[in-house]
Amino acid sequence: MFFRKKIEPKLELTFKERVGLFWRNFSTVSDRLLAAVRERRSEELDAETSSLVFALSPSLAWVYGPGSSSEGRSLTVSSEGCAHRRLLTQYWVDHAPVLAGWDFFPSRQPSEDVSGFRIQIGGEAYTPLQFWITPEVDEENEVVHLVAWSPAFLSLESKDRWQILFLWLDEVLGEDHVSNRLGKIDIRDDALGPSFPLTELKSYIEETEAKQGWKAPGSGQFTGYSFEETSDAFLRADMIAGHTSQRLLWRDYIEGEGKMDDPLAGSGAAYYFLRIPNGSLPDGKQTDERFRLEELLEAELKTSADGLCLGGGGGRKYGYIDFLLFDGPRSVDRVLQILRADGAVKKATLHRFAGDPAKVIASL
Repeated sequence: MFFRKKIEPKLELTFKERVGLFWRNFSTVSDRLLAAVRERRSEELDAETSSLVFALSPSLAWVYGPGSSSEGRSLTVSSEGCAHRRLLTQYWVDHAPVLAGWDFFPSRQPSEDVSGFRIQIGGEAYTPLQFWITPEVDEENEVVHLVAWSPAFLSLESKDRWQILFLWLDEVLGEDHVSNRLGKIDIRDDALGPSFPLTELKSYIEETEAKQGWKAPGSGQFTGYSFEETSDAFLRADMIAGHTSQRLLWRDYIEGEGKMDDPLAGSGAAYYFLRIPNGSLPDGKQTDERFRLEELLEAELKTSADGLCLGGGGGRKYGYIDFLLFDGPRSVDRVLQILRADGAVKKATLHRFAGDPAKVIASL
């Protein structure tokens, strides 16, 4: 069972600072916690681990599990399927120290073998072999749509049907594949011909990924987009085309016409974008130069652990580069330092996606 609780962390700390503090604190107690996990002393583990994890960010969840060795154990910090917080848990695990006996995961992992598992709802126990799946491959969107059926559904309320189905999907596929590889999911009893047991879904997904050449979810794949019409109605409405590794961010920004709530509020991390006048880039080579700057910024921000470059795009008047920054004003300053040292861009402004994007946070 994952543990979660909304506890407001110290808001003066950036996410980079929180991750550093987490690993310093966890390292000092890792041997004791490892022994407590092995001996299943939950009363010792729950409050202490919750305090450590929830100080990273509100709404994260955690669970201990088996490790890569027989005596080892793992700690998973989960975003619970939220694409925005998934970037935070990845940053957390990317900066984990090597600690004897421990493995760390940024999302719920698939179980090695679920054949002996049982999930109880309403006093009844259900096995994965009771659930049958009919898949449909969507090559364009790189997802697999599912139709699910089970004789157990006949005696379950609608909400319980969906609850138990997603519990089993998480166990079989893991959090990343459920969030990013599955498309539309229906519960019906009219597609049983080509169906197979839920326990075979993982191998089916793996074979489909290999056949289609799809990258594994969470591997930083980018999605392209374009617009037939542009305008000046809001900041970035002049966009013609671009690409992004965070489709949800871009969708929410465009659908909200430049107005969106902060999906990372209270975490110490935030989404930003750089706005570069087309005249500040080499004439006729704006796209090539923007791609070069994206690669430069991605490499430099990764080296200093200040942020991620999430893509960018070009418009009638401006070019744009998108970021997730982890260290507040210091990360903002780092972006400007990189651009000044490179020297190619003489004029640019940095903006937040959330709140008032027209507000200039920093400028060259």
